[in-house]
Amino acid sequence: MLKISGLSKNIKKRKILDNINLELDNGIYGFLGPNGAGKTTLIRCITGVYPTFDGTVILDDNYSLGSREYTNKIGYLPQSFGLFKDMRVCDVMLYMAGLIIKDEKRAEEEVDYVLAKVNLSDRKRDKVKTLSGGMIRRLGVAQALLGNPRVLIFDEPTAGLDPEERVRFREIISKLDKDKIVIISTHIVSDVMDTCDKVIVLNEGKILMNDNIEALANKSSDTSKTGSALLEDGYICLLREQ
Repeated sequence: MLKISGLSKNIKKRKILDNINLELDNGIYGFLGPNGAGKTTLIRCITGVYPTFDGTVILDDNYSLGSREYTNKIGYLPQSFGLFKDMRVCDVMLYMAGLIIKDEKRAEEEVDYVLAKVNLSDRKRDKVKTLSGGMIRRLGVAQALLGNPRVLIFDEPTAGLDPEERVRFREIISKLDKDKIVIISTHIVSDVMDTCDKVIVLNEGKILMNDNIEALANKSSDTSKTGSALLEDGYICLLREQ
């Protein structure tokens, strides 16, 4: 379980997250909300990119944010993902694997395994700059899988991808081991509806909804209640109290 308690974060005196409390068990969770809702800030707090905030983050009751044990159990694909474009795919991946896997042979085996997972085995000796945008996102997923992390976090993983690559991403996620906590942050409603078990709707730094996908679908047809969610043109419109 990933337990987040009383998490608040200010940036330049502006409150971005306001007392977030979540308990995430094994499964696939969608962090859904418009741009500026606080999704990326929450992810950066969970991963330790933002080291200071109010509140606590604890994994499996034993590992606290900031410890090496916690960090080694997190796989992360950031919203903006860049690599050494003049290096070969295999060399980049071996470099990243070496940061968490000290045995060279095991690192090579792990790289082959994750590249196969994202269907990039045939491009392992090509330079990164020859890959399409969708392939680079898949390579980003592959590096997040290195070391078999307990928690996988993907920030806007399908933004800018064509429909075919979005389907490929969903297939990759569907084939992950079931003993993981997977978080997908997005503003694309269809990605959550087609991929996730549960949805957490954020807006203005607060959680408006934490429920299963069926509940989101039910709320989308109800515009009479304040705080409900309305699906329009693939985006989420959040109704606030007047």
